[in-house]
Amino acid sequence: GASVTISGNGSTAIVGAYRDNDNGSQSGSAYIYELAKGAWQETKILASDGADNDRFGYSVSISSDGTTAIVGAPWEEDNGYLSGSAYIYSLAKGVWQETKLTASDGQEYDYFGESVAVSGSMVIVGAREASNNDSLTGSAYIYSLVEGVWQETKLLASDGASYDYFGCSISISNDGMT
Repeated sequence: GASVTISGNGSTAIVGAYRDNDNGSQSGSAYIYELAKGAWQETKILASDGADNDRFGYSVSISSDGTTAIVGAPWEEDNGYLSGSAYIYSLAKGVWQETKLTASDGQEYDYFGESVAVSGSMVIVGAREASNNDSLTGSAYIYSLVEGVWQETKLLASDGASYDYFGCSISISNDGMT
């Protein structure tokens, strides 16, 4: 329950449990709850490549219609120690299908995925400690779904400076445009 989001229509919720141990110590998990005929149905999701200390579920978000979810794993190590990743889950024919995101320029200590938000075919992922020519300025990444492929756009503060932690918290509008 460290991170929780409910869909705009109130029929789907996602709850992160980043210290769950199913894929190793503190690998993490998330639970999606769907309201069906007055009862909440639970689906537990794990990162397909989950490992010790990934902290999958540290941040979660679900679209307003409840068909797209994103889960952050800021301690995951594909791009170096604590570089982080995020996983998008799309509901297709009753099954949650996974797509993994990592920053194209990810590196150690970025904590990519510490904050996440989704709105339909747009997601945003924060990387609060990403170093962009200065120490710990931070960045955020917007991904838009174009013809089945998630395309990345990196955001930086125009006046970014050391220890700004830009991207520590993020949000996106319901229409995905702001």
